[in-house]
Amino acid sequence: MSLATALWIAIPLSAIHLALRKNRAALAFQLAVDVGLLLLPGRVLLSGAHLGPGPLHGESWGTVRTVGGSPDQVDLPTQLHVWWEEVRRTVADGDLPWISTRIGGGLPLFANGQSGLLFPPQAPVWILGAERGTDVMAVFKLEMAALGCFLLLRRFGVRATAAASGGLAWGFGLGLVSWLVSPMGWVYAAAPWAFFLASGCVRGRRRDGAALALLFGALLGGGVSPEAGAFLLLATAAAGTVLGFGKGRRLLRVAAPLALAIPISAVGALPVLLNVLESSKYDASAVPQAVPAAVRAMVASAFLAPWRYGHPADSSWTQPFAAVALALGVGTAVVALAAAARPRRRHRRAALAFATAGLLGAAFLFIVPGFRELVLLLPLFPRMLWHRAGFLPGLALALLGALGLESWLSRPRRWRLAAAALAVQAAVAALLLTSPVKPLPSASLATAGIPALLAVGAMAGGAAGGVAIPAVVGLEALITSWRVLPSSRRAEAPAAVRELGRRAGEDRRRVIGSGGALPPNLAARLGLSDLRANEPVRPRRLTALHRAFGAEGDELPGAVVSPWAGLAGAWGVGWLLSPAPLVEGAPYAAGWESLGAFEGGTIYRNSRALPVVRVAGSETSAPGAWDAALDATEFARSAVVESPLGLAGSGSSTVLEARPHRVSARVDCDGRCLAVLHVPLAPGWAASVDGGPAPLVSANIAAMGVVVPTGTHVVSWRYAPPGLLAGMGLSALGLTGCAALARGKWRSS
Repeated sequence: MSLATALWIAIPLSAIHLALRKNRAALAFQLAVDVGLLLLPGRVLLSGAHLGPGPLHGESWGTVRTVGGSPDQVDLPTQLHVWWEEVRRTVADGDLPWISTRIGGGLPLFANGQSGLLFPPQAPVWILGAERGTDVMAVFKLEMAALGCFLLLRRFGVRATAAASGGLAWGFGLGLVSWLVSPMGWVYAAAPWAFFLASGCVRGRRRDGAALALLFGALLGGGVSPEAGAFLLLATAAAGTVLGFGKGRRLLRVAAPLALAIPISAVGALPVLLNVLESSKYDASAVPQAVPAAVRAMVASAFLAPWRYGHPADSSWTQPFAAVALALGVGTAVVALAAAARPRRRHRRAALAFATAGLLGAAFLFIVPGFRELVLLLPLFPRMLWHRAGFLPGLALALLGALGLESWLSRPRRWRLAAAALAVQAAVAALLLTSPVKPLPSASLATAGIPALLAVGAMAGGAAGGVAIPAVVGLEALITSWRVLPSSRRAEAPAAVRELGRRAGEDRRRVIGSGGALPPNLAARLGLSDLRANEPVRPRRLTALHRAFGAEGDELPGAVVSPWAGLAGAWGVGWLLSPAPLVEGAPYAAGWESLGAFEGGTIYRNSRALPVVRVAGSETSAPGAWDAALDATEFARSAVVESPLGLAGSGSSTVLEARPHRVSARVDCDGRCLAVLHVPLAPGWAASVDGGPAPLVSANIAAMGVVVPTGTHVVSWRYAPPGLLAGMGLSALGLTGCAALARGKWRSS
């Protein structure tokens, strides 16, 4: 761990300790949290590793190899870290972070949905870099989740030991730790704070209302899993409705800030939404279907025995999907606590609110019939990933367990908690004994007796039992999460990748990789420009271009299998890295000149590489799939178009300005011609000729062409995130309303 990382962690933690110094119960809980932070992320950082799966240049890049823990968060090194570093590099170059020129030939960066540009807690990334910034953010996700849960329960008058049980279960539970390095972890960390602020709204605290609006504005518009943020907003609305039920003014106090959050988020959310609607991801998104009973049973069993089907860190996981899909529970101890006693009378409305939020999340997770048909009537929800709401049942269990412990501590009938714990113990034993995995993962065995241990703590009774029970809850959380948190170290790139970086870095032409030799986005981390992209929100045109190279898939592209030299050269690709020599005589091999085999692949130079800005005076129609005849097109003077443009002549171009979001060229034509910029056509791009607007036409599958008349003209292509100005206006209105909400007064009651 670097000194800068240590300071970014230590200084805010010290400030939290100082803020809690007069609250002995909260400070004692914070010390328990400190122990958890030291044992989970602390042990990884102190070893010199980074939090997150897969080294940057590892031999298994793309399939992910980890130093330790679960390898499930694949998109961290292959997407998120790449985008974040692209933002840093683009800004360092003096450009606006709208477009990445190194991913997919030039893809929207601000509007991709997970760049985190407008999310304040993303600050460590911009200052320290992607890997070290992730280390810092992971620590504070755990901190804020645990502390938020504790303070939420204390707001409802729950005693410190019971509140500590809920805070430790949620803050260090399997759900958050499994998603810790992902942006979705921020939604997990924010969830108890959303409920905390909503309860303050019900009680008439207007500043809590303003803070709630800002919280959801950041979650929905900041670029950190807006889908999960939307589910949390629904859950907060449901919980707030229960808390304020019976008095219209209370309901309005919750509804107003949640409504304000929508326009506040618009500056980031609107460009993302417009970009997604024009992407192949949107086309590939299927309407959620009913979940088979067997899958429901598997998911439900994960709340008591998460590793019944294997553990992701020891190769025993047996299911054909990522283990994180079943990382839902918060331990068996809180389940027993929730079953041990009914909440006290003064806590029953809070218990109902938490349960309502949990049931709402379960309805989305299990895609309950009837509920499914109702939700499908709402805009956007039919295309969303409903399992993103799966964190809500776990949060509800943690909170209900704390309320159950509070009730039990007020009248500690030892046999009740012991009986509930033993019943849970029997269920856990039955699930583990019927596990299809033999032998059982060590994590399952290590936590198998936690309910029985809880029963022993219950029999201690009184103050001793009050301290022992949260200790058992915390112990279970740490044991369950111990081997889940992924860690990695940098590894040297294979010789072929290093050599490609040296050669392509000298002439700055684009690169492409076939097979698995150069997985998408790796070249961008090396500072090179890759025509491929490990990007879920790809423009439809770019997806079509990738398909021409044989890369199947609407959401994420498969491997390139036919690297056409002509088409690649038309897009400015001068280099190819192939895991094996190209098949001699293959129709796509003509034009690639071998430079030799290296460890990790064979490097080729493209003799047909062209500038990315040029002029076409003739056209070829392409109604069908890409083939050898189309690839033989003389792209230096002609373009492949979808419909006739009436091109007749020849021309030349001189680039006047070349920035990621703005390109201008002087074009000389002796007839009607087409000026082409080989950047994928996406929402937000516009063109002009001599300052007047000009329509964009598709050329060479995905490039942006502009028809130019005879003579000398200046052609410009400009990009701005779609809907940015409208989003800025809506956000300004929302923030104005938020300020008025904070300064105004609500009637009492």
